[in-house]
Amino acid sequence: MIRHETILVTPEMARQFLAKNKVNRPLKRAHIASMARDMKRGRFVLTHQGIAVDEDGFLLDGQNRLTAIIEADTPVLMDIAYNVPREYGNVIDSGVSRSFKDALAFDGRYEDIPALRNTASAATVRSIIRNEFNDKDSHLSNDELFSIIGALSSYLTFLYDAATVRNKSAEASVKAAALAALLYGESRDDIYKFFGVYCNGDANVPNKNVSIVWNLNRQITDAKLRHRSIPRDVLYNISENAIWHFCRNSEVKTVKKTSEPRYPIKDKLRAIVDEALLS
Repeated sequence: MIRHETILVTPEMARQFLAKNKVNRPLKRAHIASMARDMKRGRFVLTHQGIAVDEDGFLLDGQNRLTAIIEADTPVLMDIAYNVPREYGNVIDSGVSRSFKDALAFDGRYEDIPALRNTASAATVRSIIRNEFNDKDSHLSNDELFSIIGALSSYLTFLYDAATVRNKSAEASVKAAALAALLYGESRDDIYKFFGVYCNGDANVPNKNVSIVWNLNRQITDAKLRHRSIPRDVLYNISENAIWHFCRNSEVKTVKKTSEPRYPIKDKLRAIVDEALLS
């Protein structure tokens, strides 16, 4: 019979569980890093999902959580299920993962703010984090996403309004580049005009600016028509370049990838992220 127990799992106990880990999947390093950060901050929550071992003491579930405990070097309260039949391993974690949108629905804090319960906002945050930090630990837990979205809520609400047309939104990498521009100090009026051209084809701006945005849009559309996709980091880079030229009313016709970011905001963004996650 399956028996449950809630115990404080120390890093040493985690190593003992993992010593009998024989049949699990490859570790998910980015997910482990995300959980370890939550554990260090005391924000990892006890749920019914924990550790499962079979009748012979071999680990069936929980290797990522146990590895995160070791990396965080922090004891964590965890539910342990003992005597789980080994054949149950075939169905553990085989269901549908809970998406960020699902988590927002359960959380409820942004229920009345469309921009902040829209998955595009989360995608924009993920994109700017990924492109500015560019490391394997850019996976964000839902708690981290909630905190960062809250810190950047005014920008995301503005981008939601500026870049959404008939329930369709501009690509996350393009909006992330616009978010970088806003954090760097570009005016909301210029960014709003940029998306007016990008999303609506608005020509009520100087012609040389229109051509810059249309060129960006054409590159994306042509790639889609050829059933290709522009790599997200490249799209982020050329979008930054297009926005930079647009805001300066530059006389250029083609936007290309640059060797250096137009909006080097890594330090500013890291400060925002750190403050949000430590609050």
